[in-house]
Amino acid sequence: MRDVVPTAAKMSGIARKVLIMAIVVPPLLLAIIAADGISGTDIGVTAFAGAVLWILAGVTRFTVGAMAQMENPPDTKC
Repeated sequence: MRDVVPTAAKMSGIARKVLIMAIVVPPLLLAIIAADGISGTDIGVTAFAGAVLWILAGVTRFTVGAMAQMENPPDTKC
């Protein structure tokens, strides 16, 4: 049976893909919308989608950092 416990190394690849999506999707969405003209609503929807993607990217990066710290705790010798 395979070990399905997520590790920071495995999650790092997912976080990288989410970050790429956060960078690429809003301009592509604007390019698709621009075919018939851009309105204020189009810009608002694109900005909202971009904000959600950036928040998701931040949460995944935070999670990877927390998992890496849990896997390799710093030495606390006094």
